[in-house]
Amino acid sequence: MPSIQIDGYPAIKNHLNQYEPKLSKRGDKGKTKYNLRDCAYMGEFEKEKVVWGNISYESRFSYSPNELMINAPANILTSDTESIKYLVACMNSSIFNWEFSNTGIDLGRAFEWKKQYVEKIHIPQYKGKESIKQKIEQKVIEIFDLVRSNKDTTHLEAEIDELVMDLYQLTPEEREIVNGI
Repeated sequence: MPSIQIDGYPAIKNHLNQYEPKLSKRGDKGKTKYNLRDCAYMGEFEKEKVVWGNISYESRFSYSPNELMINAPANILTSDTESIKYLVACMNSSIFNWEFSNTGIDLGRAFEWKKQYVEKIHIPQYKGKESIKQKIEQKVIEIFDLVRSNKDTTHLEAEIDELVMDLYQLTPEEREIVNGI
């Protein structure tokens, strides 16, 4: 994103000049004392990403294919090494939600889903189980299609949940614990 050249806005420049001593001392200035530093991660907003808000009762991660800006308090996750569709599926799974509910910040009726807590939750490895990962990603794509048509996705979400638990190799008893049965 290019910087706005303040010389094209003399009234604003004149107004800001009254704060010149403070502007010159700022550590976060960009190319001139008038503008803020360039956002180092601006390019991440143009990538495929996982997005989520800070406060929720349970996992509420969304997929964004590209060029979506969000405001605070919200977060994004991009990856150059892992499939975003796979990550969003795992992050919306009941086991991810269960693990976060046992380690995250409990606000009483909701949880605070800050990045530094979310990134501590495990994403299952799929080495040797690439076919399960591919099934998960395909079901995520099917969910996108159903959502666009305003159709129910509950059955696909449950199927993804089971596949994620398969990656963790959970026993039936462990699945009951995760599902609160």
